[in-house]
Amino acid sequence: MSCGGHRAARRGEGNVRIASLGLAALAAGLLAAPAAAAAHVEAGRQLEQLELPALGGGRLPLLGKGALDVLVFFRPGNERSADTLERLAECEPALAAKQVRVVGVVSSSAPAGEVRAAVDRAGLRAPVLVDEGDALYGRLELRQHPVVVVVDRRHRVAAVEPYQRLRYCEIVKARIAFLLGEIGQAELDRVLAPPKAEFPTAVAGGGAGRYVKLGERELAKGNCALAVKAFDHALAIDPRHPGALAGKARCAGGAAAPAKPGAPATP
Repeated sequence: MSCGGHRAARRGEGNVRIASLGLAALAAGLLAAPAAAAAHVEAGRQLEQLELPALGGGRLPLLGKGALDVLVFFRPGNERSADTLERLAECEPALAAKQVRVVGVVSSSAPAGEVRAAVDRAGLRAPVLVDEGDALYGRLELRQHPVVVVVDRRHRVAAVEPYQRLRYCEIVKARIAFLLGEIGQAELDRVLAPPKAEFPTAVAGGGAGRYVKLGERELAKGNCALAVKAFDHALAIDPRHPGALAGKARCAGGAAAPAKPGAPATP
């Protein structure tokens, strides 16, 4: 092979090595990305006291003095944020009774009018602070909206609760009750991870009528599959129970159908 051919071959090998290194670096970056995306402030971290601009003007402290704080990071125009504000507005009176301070935190990039409209629609009375340049959000390594950060009296993070469509208020109140010593770890765990509801194989007090009532409740909610199971339990006790037979017939005809006039009454 000529000298020119050897040089071209070496250049080709070098390009392959560079491309391989580039692919390796890209793969490493992709592998690291999920960990970074999942990063967030951990329980036990000490928070510094800050003063941030308030939505209504002036500046307010981020953290209360000797109080428990519930920091609600949200974004106007976001459906989950709207739901979170509504849920927390519902439990705001209960938290206030325990001298718990609720504070909304919103990005300075959000239009003030949209923020005020979102808070008013939810009925939240808590002050809303403006996170200038998302500095606090970035410092806490939060990666989603909305998220609730519960802070204890010593300004340490007690819990970080991402959005949950159901039981959000209940979970936040349980966190507060645990910090106040009103409930223990076992009870807190039951609230955070309740046992899955299973269809009962027996009803206290026994009797087909109890199962029929249970089936009727499920039928009223549109849960025909659970209703049929309840009616079957009733029929296992009393094969001719008129309420169970009528309930199964309604399921067969459509769970949303109301009971017909003159249908056998439940004992």
